[in-house]
Amino acid sequence: FMFRVLVVDDNPTIVSLLREAMKDLKQRHSLYDVADGLTALDFLNRRSQYANAPRPDLILLSMNLQQVKSLDILRGIKADSALRNIPVIVLSSSINPIDARQAYDSQANCYLQKPVDLERTCLLVKAIRALWMDFALIPPSVPQSRSKLIDGTEPASGLPATGIS
Repeated sequence: FMFRVLVVDDNPTIVSLLREAMKDLKQRHSLYDVADGLTALDFLNRRSQYANAPRPDLILLSMNLQQVKSLDILRGIKADSALRNIPVIVLSSSINPIDARQAYDSQANCYLQKPVDLERTCLLVKAIRALWMDFALIPPSVPQSRSKLIDGTEPASGLPATGIS
């Protein structure tokens, strides 16, 4: 079983820290990253260059994204029958309880403070491994058979895949 994680974060340092921390995992995994909400929607809806993107088993979503608001992406994921069972962990530099409440009200599975260094990132990855890779039972994704996607557009069909490993 290959555990697939999608990181949605516009901070390349966070993505690099996560990649480095995940190198030590014994579980088979793949880490995919996108830098903004619109690209995340393309990845999740398998559009454009992401037509053959794998369905992630876990999404790490930055709270503060440009273009499309993170909570709008989260609400769209949780409203979509093909995506709603994917756990979403919201990562934020904010410790404001109002931000946390908004994330949970939007059906985040967890709201965590964003790690700021490799040591904290390693702790986060160990916690993710323990809970989401070792213990949580995540149902398989539902086939994409709806006519509208989470952002209201039509699904892509027959587009070539590029850049996904």
